Amino acid sequence: AIVKTNIMDGDKMLGKFIHDDAVSGAKPGIVIISETGKVNDFAESQAEAMIGIGARAMVIDATMMGVDKADFTTYSNMEMSTAVIAGIEATKTCELCKTAVDSNKISVVGYGHGANAVLAATAMGATFNAGIAYTPILANAPSSYSPSASMAPRLLIMPDYDSISMLAAMEKNLGSSVNYEVFMQYATKPWFNVDTNDNYAKDQAARALTQSASFLSQVFAGTFSVAGSAKPNVAAPLTNIVSSDFKYMDGTEELDGRIVRDSSISSTHAVVVVPAWKGFESYAIERLHYLANNGFVAMSANIYDLPIGAGIDDMAQRGGNVSLWREANNDAKGRAFARRIDAARDHVLKEKDVTGASVIGFCFGGTGVYNTYRFGSEYDVHASFHGSMISTRDFTDASNTAAFKGYLAMYSGTEDAGESGDTLITHLKELSDKSGKWEVTRYSGAQHGYTEWDSARYQAYAEGRSFDSFMAILKMKKLTVGSGASTLAAPTLLAVVAAVAALFYAH
Repeated sequence: AIVKTNIMDGDKMLGKFIHDDAVSGAKPGIVIISETGKVNDFAESQAEAMIGIGARAMVIDATMMGVDKADFTTYSNMEMSTAVIAGIEATKTCELCKTAVDSNKISVVGYGHGANAVLAATAMGATFNAGIAYTPILANAPSSYSPSASMAPRLLIMPDYDSISMLAAMEKNLGSSVNYEVFMQYATKPWFNVDTNDNYAKDQAARALTQSASFLSQVFAGTFSVAGSAKPNVAAPLTNIVSSDFKYMDGTEELDGRIVRDSSISSTHAVVVVPAWKGFESYAIERLHYLANNGFVAMSANIYDLPIGAGIDDMAQRGGNVSLWREANNDAKGRAFARRIDAARDHVLKEKDVTGASVIGFCFGGTGVYNTYRFGSEYDVHASFHGSMISTRDFTDASNTAAFKGYLAMYSGTEDAGESGDTLITHLKELSDKSGKWEVTRYSGAQHGYTEWDSARYQAYAEGRSFDSFMAILKMKKLTVGSGASTLAAPTLLAVVAAVAALFYAH
């Protein structure tokens, strides 16, 4: 049963300790700071959701943490940091906490002004494992950061869409010394996750909570090497994985295709894979197997009309091939690119027991996926991994009336110019003006091509987190594998995240 205990210092209540008394032993601790710095119902409901992933939670009263000010919203960054440090100490040392909390695993979660406290504590060098900042007030966020050298927290920052104009400045201020990821969703306003606020957005709040749960689960595990993202063994696939080659059509043009799937699974979702500019070579084939290993029917989208497995090494030839399909402000090429990808979708939807399709792409292929969303191609989820954002559909043209279909997820590194700064802001505003449904996740220090296992640019954390996120989206949208999937279930973490989201909806 969930137990809530007031933690007192004489006649002052420092906070409320929330835990499941059926769970024994020392567990990771989460310090929670509400938008007002006070203990309130919303913060308690969030604490209840978070203890569902194996933690203890302390909702602190930040105004009782050593700063002589009653109004938490007026605290300076230094004062916020002081309150956070005192809250961490209280979570470690209260009489009940001493045996219930693992003092080496403390995270801090804040909302609104509480989110600014998380950022301020990081900037001032406070020591804790990780922090989550929900809808920080970026205008008041720190302008520079000097994280602890002994224990620099990893951050998950979730600004609302209304703050988008300050996104680039925030990333610049965070600099290279802070490990962080930024997660932003469409149509979100300040306190979008607070169910008593007029800006509350239920779907986006649930999605943010799944992102938080998966992030904290990695913190609790003591590693950010995400399970399930390992390079698959294509030469010796899992027992039930089968690969088939065939011909399929894009209009009158015949193309080589490949489908990889688990033959023991029925009633499952298809994922079309659009390769990078080298063509459908070894890495793209490995991604087909990765998806099949997770229970999906994976199909190649052959853009260049080359044999499956053939890659282009010559840089000039790569550039020439790309220019045939991708050119800024060229609607004709954009339509052709989308149609080429959709031809693979049309074929895989004819496969036995396939219930629908999503599409993913990398680099040039990520641009293609972004393009399918812009042109209204029908997929449940469009997921772009380090794909450049290029305007290939002129929304001012009255003939371009196709509505967006499905959901767009874009993953990129902060060191990737193709999805950074003003380019990102311009495109997200354009999509939002047309009622697009999207999310963007950015990983600090990750470069273009960060998902490619054998590349010097590979970043295991960003690659693992982004695919974990993609799988979570599919699961939330119930685009899951069917019967026979128990031996190849998606990572256990996803089941945990789903349970947390369900608990959140109950509140």
